[in-house]
Amino acid sequence: MPESGSAGLKHIKGNETADTLEKEATTDGTQANLSFPKRYLKNQLLQLSLSRWQAEWDNGETGRSVYSIIPIISSRQLHWFRECIQFATGYGLFHGYIKRFGLHTTDYCGCGK
Repeated sequence: MPESGSAGLKHIKGNETADTLEKEATTDGTQANLSFPKRYLKNQLLQLSLSRWQAEWDNGETGRSVYSIIPIISSRQLHWFRECIQFATGYGLFHGYIKRFGLHTTDYCGCGK
């Protein structure tokens, strides 16, 4: 049976160091006493991540056409299909289909390609 958590991977370069650090952390470490419930801390991390993601989305330079219809990020699925996003933003293959049926003059998408 392997001596540490790396389950027999000692032959891979760098794992010896990881094994040593792992042993030190489990034997020489300080006991952590959390003053908050684990669920609360997980929720705080989620909220921090979402706020950082929202700030990047608000100030980003890419994805502006999607931002115009979905400005608020969420960790929940929005149930927008890829094709719906392409249609709403003017990107994708829809201009080609619309032109084929004589409803549009060009088959270029919103990005000009």
